[in-house]
Amino acid sequence: MAKSERRLYQKNTIGYLLVLLHIALNVVYTIFSLNNMPVDYWIGIFIIITIAMLLLGFLTAVKVQSYSMVWSFAAVLLGIFQLSRLLFAPDIPSGSLNTFLFTVLIVSAVLCFAGGVISIRESRTRKKLVKQYNKDNDYGIE
Repeated sequence: MAKSERRLYQKNTIGYLLVLLHIALNVVYTIFSLNNMPVDYWIGIFIIITIAMLLLGFLTAVKVQSYSMVWSFAAVLLGIFQLSRLLFAPDIPSGSLNTFLFTVLIVSAVLCFAGGVISIRESRTRKKLVKQYNKDNDYGIE
């Protein structure tokens, strides 16, 4: 089996792992933020957004692994949304914790964005390989 044919059956592990790392860093950000947030109605909104992002992140990771173009774009949008959370970050006293949380948030967003971009590139490459493989053979795969 040629190298290009092997790529048709391999999973997109790089994009998958980058999105999973995004999820892990999002959990770290959430834990440290919740420990230092004042208790009011914003904490509920923060938790609902975080739960939705974790669910969407996991679904994105699973679909990116199987070269879904739509979900690869969703990973890019999720990374952009994660970066926009900097504007709505909870009021935490400045210091090393605040710097740590902003760093974790930025790294998490960059990982998700990179996972989406890599997955888009890999999906396009795989689509070309499938098209070529189907042209060379009488039977088709997807």
